[in-house]
Parts: sequence; C-alpha cells; structure tokens
Amino acid sequence: MVEFLTIIGSFSIAFLIPTLLVIIIVLFVLSLKKKK
Repeated sequence: MVEFLTIIGSFSIAFLIPTLLVIIIVLFVLSLKKKK
C-alpha cells in the first residue's frame, strides 16, 4: 500500500511541475500582451 502511494505521489509531482510551468508561461505571455 505504501509503495502504491509512493508511485501515485511521484506521478502527481511529475504531472504538477510541467503544469505549473505551463501556467507561469501563459500568465507571462498574457502580461506581455497587456503591456502592448
């Protein structure tokens, strides 16, 4: 059971990091467009 939770945890972290990067990039692009 603990191994199963560890696998889920590693997958969620591996999924969260790229998602956060995409959100940051999108917000950055939107802020650049607003300045223009």
